[in-house]
Amino acid sequence: MKTVLFLLLLIHGLIHGMGFVKDFGLAELTALSQPISRPMGLLWLLAALLFLSAGVSLLMNAPAWWMFALAGILLSQIVIADSWSDARWGTLANLILILPVLAAYGQWQFDRQVDQEVKAFETMAVAPVQPTPLDSLPPVVRRWLGQSGFSSKLPRQVSITQHGRMRLKPEGRWMPFSASQTFRPDHPGFIWRTQVDMMPGISFLGRDAFLQGQGHMLIKILGWIPVADASGPTTDQGTMLRYLGETVWFPAGALHPAIAWEQIDDTRARATITRDGQSASGLFTFTPEGRFVRFAAKRYYDRNGSSTLEDWLITVRPDGYRTMNGYTIPASLDVTWQLTDGDFTWMNLEIDSLRVVD
Repeated sequence: MKTVLFLLLLIHGLIHGMGFVKDFGLAELTALSQPISRPMGLLWLLAALLFLSAGVSLLMNAPAWWMFALAGILLSQIVIADSWSDARWGTLANLILILPVLAAYGQWQFDRQVDQEVKAFETMAVAPVQPTPLDSLPPVVRRWLGQSGFSSKLPRQVSITQHGRMRLKPEGRWMPFSASQTFRPDHPGFIWRTQVDMMPGISFLGRDAFLQGQGHMLIKILGWIPVADASGPTTDQGTMLRYLGETVWFPAGALHPAIAWEQIDDTRARATITRDGQSASGLFTFTPEGRFVRFAAKRYYDRNGSSTLEDWLITVRPDGYRTMNGYTIPASLDVTWQLTDGDFTWMNLEIDSLRVVD
């Protein structure tokens, strides 16, 4: 789609250059029979330059390429109206271009909002906390921290990037996604953003957040059309469980005093996170050596407008461990709902990068 869009911008821009060429007598163009004034000729040239600039910006992955394109479309329609009998078909090209331009604007606006949220989250002042002493943790949890490469110090920030595929219902089509996520282990919370490709040229943008003990999920198609804007107790519980389960990527997060640990047996330990008077618990299973195997919890599952507590699992795939920047983490995982009518694995994900700021 990107290549097609670039070619359309390029061709549309070159065609607009014809108005300038005709007006300044640089070549004979029989396709343009109407006379073009000198000022209009310059506007034809400017429209051409705007479309070409939009195409180059698109190839360079500049988020604001749509600004050049939108200005080009508006100017294009002015010069087309002035030479309507010769150039009216250019309106069709402008109508085709306006759709991806509006989608790009929606994504730019959505990303700008999330960027501001992430910046505020990253720079948020947090009172120092005393990590839970290692010797008070269950032995298997201590082994988990030891083999991961994390120290007994709480990191200030952890950032990851990931990709994978997801589906919205058991019989649904798999859709590729990419995502980035920022955690604050010193003040348990996260912001996760994703782009999911529903079909060529159409994606939905999502932001899931756990901030100050509260959850909020926002999803918009093309960054414009809201399809989910969820908050409240069930969302809070879900994001708290997300945070607990995703400490597998930064085990030192288990040392925050908001997380209490209970030994179950030699390979299992229950973690309970408490924030602002609300708690959520999940069961971690490890190998005898301390490698994470799975995280299981009861989480609210939305079905037909109502939420029920269902079994929710995060499992590492065979040979799913990777070492990144000196830390050994489970990088290939599946997320599954265990429903009464069968298991529903809705996400397969891969961690691409890990960055830890102490």
